[in-house]
Amino acid sequence: MSLKVSVSERVLHFKQPAGTSRGIYTTRTSWFVTITDGERRGVGECAPLPDLSCDAMAPHIYNKVLRGFCDQVKQTGEIPYEAMRDYPSMLFGLETALLNLER
Repeated sequence: MSLKVSVSERVLHFKQPAGTSRGIYTTRTSWFVTITDGERRGVGECAPLPDLSCDAMAPHIYNKVLRGFCDQVKQTGEIPYEAMRDYPSMLFGLETALLNLER
């Protein structure tokens, strides 16, 4: 199966500020992974919370790391679980996209 994988970054604006133990959030950056096989499409969301998620990092670095994992999925058709152990938000997004693709 030949897969196409794309990533789009979006900044979401909260209708109401969200309070956490580390401060108040008014926006959240999310990356949406879309996987297609020519007939079907699956979408997953990767959304770490700055200062709370263990895989939170600068957006440009997060984007680069996520795209690297997406390239591996595109090439192999499989998620590199061991390599993604330290990136749970990215793993969640890729797993969701592949499961959504299979529906």
